[in-house]
Amino acid sequence: MSNTQSTQQTVTKAQIVDDVYRELNKDKEQTLVTRKASAKLVDQVFELIKDEIHHLKDELDSDPAGAEERPERRLKISGFGNFIIRYKRSRPGRNPQNGEKIDISSRYVLTFKPSQVLKKAINHPDGPEASKVSESLS
Repeated sequence: MSNTQSTQQTVTKAQIVDDVYRELNKDKEQTLVTRKASAKLVDQVFELIKDEIHHLKDELDSDPAGAEERPERRLKISGFGNFIIRYKRSRPGRNPQNGEKIDISSRYVLTFKPSQVLKKAINHPDGPEASKVSESLS
C-alpha cells in the first residue's frame, strides 16, 4: 500500500480501494476512474476469488474418490500465491480443559501459500523481484 502509515498494522479494503483509485488515475490530467468504480473493481476481484474457492470446494464435494484421495484443490494467482482448500475428515479428539473425549467434525480448511516471487519481493523490496510482482499482477 502506497500511503499506509508505518504504525498501522491492518490494511482495510477501503485503503486498497484508495490505492487502486490513485494508481489508475496517476499521471492523468483528468480522473479516468471514479472511487465508486475503483470500489466496484476491488469488490469484483474479491468476489471472483471467493467464487473460485467455493467452486473448488464443490469439486472436492463431488469427487467420487475417498477423502484420502482428494485432499486439496488450489487457486493459483501467478506471481502472488496459492489459496489451498483442504478437506479434513472427522476424527477423535480431547477437550484440553477437562480431557474428555470429543468428536472433531469434518470441515474444510483454507490456507494461503505465497509465491517465490512475492516472498522475494517482501524480503528484498528494492530488488528486481519487487517489480515482477506488480508486473505479474497488472
